Amino acid sequence: MVASMFEDLLDHQGDSDKVKAPSNPSYKVNINRLQGIRASTMQTLTVFAKADPKLFTPEQLMLLQPYIENLTSDDLHLFRSVIVIYRYSMPVLTSRQNNFLMAVQSSLLKNLTRLPSPELREVVSCLWTISGILNAPDRLIRVTTSCVTNVQKVVGKPIEAQAEIKRIVRTLYILGLFGHFCDFEDQASMFKTSFPKWRGDSVSGLITDTIVPFCAPEIEPSVRKAAIESLGHVCQTHAIHFLKPQVLHMFDHVFEGQDRDLMKLVLSGVKGFLLLEESRSELCREDGGDTTHRKGEQAEEPGRLTQAAYANQNDGVSTSLAQRYLKDIVSISMGSQDLYALVAAEVMASILRQGLVHPKEVW
Repeated sequence: MVASMFEDLLDHQGDSDKVKAPSNPSYKVNINRLQGIRASTMQTLTVFAKADPKLFTPEQLMLLQPYIENLTSDDLHLFRSVIVIYRYSMPVLTSRQNNFLMAVQSSLLKNLTRLPSPELREVVSCLWTISGILNAPDRLIRVTTSCVTNVQKVVGKPIEAQAEIKRIVRTLYILGLFGHFCDFEDQASMFKTSFPKWRGDSVSGLITDTIVPFCAPEIEPSVRKAAIESLGHVCQTHAIHFLKPQVLHMFDHVFEGQDRDLMKLVLSGVKGFLLLEESRSELCREDGGDTTHRKGEQAEEPGRLTQAAYANQNDGVSTSLAQRYLKDIVSISMGSQDLYALVAAEVMASILRQGLVHPKEVW
């Protein structure tokens, strides 16, 4: 099935070449039809990639490489589909495909600053997958240190020019996604070389501390929103930073200020973390087979996070956040029937599914 779809892609590419003459009277009609077929095929391939990456061969993945080169706005939907396919299927590749992997990595890094947010998220995830296969995170570390440096340069300085605002917003967003998807903790020494004055030992902590100053109320609004969203991205996968005093203080200030857009960003960050915890819990249940406990272990309370989820740095973060902000979450979810209330309701539902608070505290 997958093989035949790749054959169709090649056939349609050939057909596309034939009609790319403006003198052809049906030029636009044919091009639009072929682009629609190609987009549908790509979307179907993403479904197969998510379901079973082993369906794809290295040769087939290489055939998709032209779709990530010379990116234009018209090709963005195809670009995103290819990145999703790569993200799920590339783990089947080996070091024998190093040249191909490095070429893809170069293409993605080249387009990093030009991509819209949804595509950027997929690209950073894909870049981390490639880095793991190559066992070479150096290029991603250079991008991250560059982002940290550029952000730190403007701390305490007024950000007024539109070009500067746009640049900082983009840099903060990229930094937050690298902090979310990439685990650089084993490469802390490389960051210490780039930042000699840094005395910490957690790279995610360095990224968090770099972003936090831009979450302050006096910061230009669009920059502040980007910082809060990016901070949420980092904390979702490095949850211990949710409990940093400066992060909690910022959350408190957002809820006290009642700015709905900012509250939605904070709640979206918390929601992402809680859903990851639920996913981890479900995986632990599946891996553990039956739910009976071994001798010497306590039985798990139904609906709670499993023991494996508590064996990491996220210990107590879910409970602390739920108890600290439950009243605010309930108030927002009950206060309207719009998107803001929906996000709050989703957070509250996750809290209840995990048994982090007693249901009576909600009603």
